[in-house]
Amino acid sequence: MERSDTFLFADDDFGWWDEPRAQPAAAVAAGSAGVARPVRRRPPPRTLARDLARIREGVAQRTTASVFLLALFGLVFLAVALSVRLVLSSDRPGSGPVVETPAANSPQPTRQQKQTGPPAALLRPGKQGAEVRDLQLALGILGFHASAPDGAFGVGTGAATAAFQASRGLTPDGVVGPATRQELTEAIAAKAQEDAAAVGARLNESVRSGALDDTTRGDARAALDDAVAAMDRLPPGRAAVLGLVLDDLAAGAGGYDTIRGAALAATLDDNVAALGERRPETHARGISDGTGVVYHFLPEYGYEFHPLGSFARLNQLVRRGNKAAVDRLATALVARGQPVGRGRVWEYRFPFGGPSTWTSGFAQAVGAQAFARAGALLEDESLAGVAGAAFTAIPKGLSRPLGGGIWVREYGFSDMAVLNAQLQSIVSLSEYVEITNDGDARTFVAEMSAAAQTLLPQFDTGCWSRYSYGGNPATPSYHAYHVRLLKKLAASTGDAIWRDTGARWAAYQSQGPC
Repeated sequence: MERSDTFLFADDDFGWWDEPRAQPAAAVAAGSAGVARPVRRRPPPRTLARDLARIREGVAQRTTASVFLLALFGLVFLAVALSVRLVLSSDRPGSGPVVETPAANSPQPTRQQKQTGPPAALLRPGKQGAEVRDLQLALGILGFHASAPDGAFGVGTGAATAAFQASRGLTPDGVVGPATRQELTEAIAAKAQEDAAAVGARLNESVRSGALDDTTRGDARAALDDAVAAMDRLPPGRAAVLGLVLDDLAAGAGGYDTIRGAALAATLDDNVAALGERRPETHARGISDGTGVVYHFLPEYGYEFHPLGSFARLNQLVRRGNKAAVDRLATALVARGQPVGRGRVWEYRFPFGGPSTWTSGFAQAVGAQAFARAGALLEDESLAGVAGAAFTAIPKGLSRPLGGGIWVREYGFSDMAVLNAQLQSIVSLSEYVEITNDGDARTFVAEMSAAAQTLLPQFDTGCWSRYSYGGNPATPSYHAYHVRLLKKLAASTGDAIWRDTGARWAAYQSQGPC
């Protein structure tokens, strides 16, 4: 797994920041630009065998230091022996430090706890950090904690912990020690098995209905089994995130066809791989798998396929001229496209202020651009056809009349008119038209431009730009994005409204939001 780029388009890619966007209920979104860095592998851990090998090498090469090195080996050996003795003694019933008193946690004080290291500290009100966030994730999966994880152990977390303890026959003191941790681990594993069984039943039903083939069902079933098995070897917090993925899949409605079944298997496999490497927070907002497909991390859902981020990555690879990587990612994205009439859509499979499955006209526009670019680079006419199918879906339900023209829907289930989505879609579809000479798309872009130019003054507060029509002022990063898009449109079209608005909004940046 590799971290995905947060700045995915360069200047000649029409500059798009892959930032968290406002949910349809809100008018402002926040984010920041960054540059991708490759995953850094940790050096191999120190072990007795490696220390011994280094000592032997030193003895052979530096005889004058042999006494010192042998003494060092003796100290290492003695330390390891003492550590092993302490670990073995702590596994005996009744031995080891007392972390939770039996009265405070469990009616079964002799139950053996799974220990992979030193006893973890108690979690109680006032504690903060990653362990508390992990606890909140676990309680959320099990239905005891409704708030978003924030890593702060407050009254709500204490009450949720006490409720969980009571449900498992523990003393409900709201303090987390070994017994409570063990019960949480077991409860999450049981929930994962229950969710996997529910998804498996829907896969079987889809095969019986003829929508899903046996091979894809087998791949999805294997991915489910691997995910459940991973719960035992992952640290609690990461297991909780994987549990969220399974819980979301189980809560989804409807059956599976071949495309959705394959996407399910890939999503599970990529989550298991990513969570096995490190905490989600260290991946920033996103990762990409071996094909280049981009996933974004959402605290409530785990790593989820991100169509817009994936299309932006494809654009970036085309710009670099990396034909092998372009072919690999384009092939993977084509396989994820869901046919809808003559069009094809790429689905978001997590709720974002709307249904659990939704599509974006903004993403489709960037997809049309990316596939057209990839087809031109690879001289593959089939990719031009995919680009056309991506565009075809936009007029059929991912746009709406507004301002005497057409406005693209960033969220297919919402009427919110988002300015950056409209401007970037005009820029992206304009290049799609240049590459494919699609007459219908040319007319559509003209209608989009007319709507944007008509309503552009409504996005000007007199000292800043608005994120959406009738909404609040944009964040500084989105305002800067608006300026860049306006300048690009001015350069490509020569239209005065793009040029003048871009210059005025650029001047606003010297004084900051009003």
